[in-house]
Amino acid sequence: MILLPYTRLNPATARLANRYAPGHVRARIDPADDSAYWRLLAGAWGASGEDLIVIEQDVGIRFGVLGAFGACRRPWCGHPYRIGDCLRVCLGCTRFTRELQADEPDLLEQVGRISEPGLPAKDWRRLDVRIADELGRRGHAVHEHPPAVSHFHRYPT
Repeated sequence: MILLPYTRLNPATARLANRYAPGHVRARIDPADDSAYWRLLAGAWGASGEDLIVIEQDVGIRFGVLGAFGACRRPWCGHPYRIGDCLRVCLGCTRFTRELQADEPDLLEQVGRISEPGLPAKDWRRLDVRIADELGRRGHAVHEHPPAVSHFHRYPT
């Protein structure tokens, strides 16, 4: 399943997903509901029996992204993209294999229990980090697929 969650879908993201990820599923998230993204991922985790690929609302994929995911034997992989001055693999363009989902069926439940000062459990703002941290605790490491994909998010200077 190729999931494209969004509150405000970037037009370039939409065009590139249409071109390079035919059959993707767009899922509108209520921007007023800080736990809606967690619920979407928790509902998708293991539900389709397929690999789960996430392409976020402001990420631009290109030719070869899905092919690299399909050829990769690692359970968790992603394409990096620029976040400020860093190039990182985050939730914006990532793949979790069906085997990983089957081996870690409670992952999103556990992630949904994690809170920290200022950000409650299930909050979208730390969801990527919480998923990565929990997978790391369980012995998994993300596999990076260069080159980077586009990130259309504009950060304040």
